[in-house]
Amino acid sequence: MTKVTPPAAYIVWCTDYPGDEPTRLREELAPAHFAHIETIFDKIRVAGPVRDDNGKTIGSMLIFNAESEAEARALIDRDPYAGAEIWESVEIRPFLPAAGEWIGGKIW
Repeated sequence: MTKVTPPAAYIVWCTDYPGDEPTRLREELAPAHFAHIETIFDKIRVAGPVRDDNGKTIGSMLIFNAESEAEARALIDRDPYAGAEIWESVEIRPFLPAAGEWIGGKIW
């Protein structure tokens, strides 16, 4: 593997409210959500729904290439899902991509 220097990264972990309403809202807002994702595609390392053991979406996880938590927060706050009572909580943490195919090597 090649030694790489990863960009600054932040994990964004969004947990849905319980019940069926988040599912309905996700379906309704999906086109606007996907359009937003396409406008920030260059900032996304990976993103997708988080599912329970039965395949029901229970949240979202994104890893942003961002220089600060404030930048990551701004990216997620502009998402149509953010203001729609879908996510009960949004947690943002610094992340160090250290090894793997997605980063093209390892940092050591």
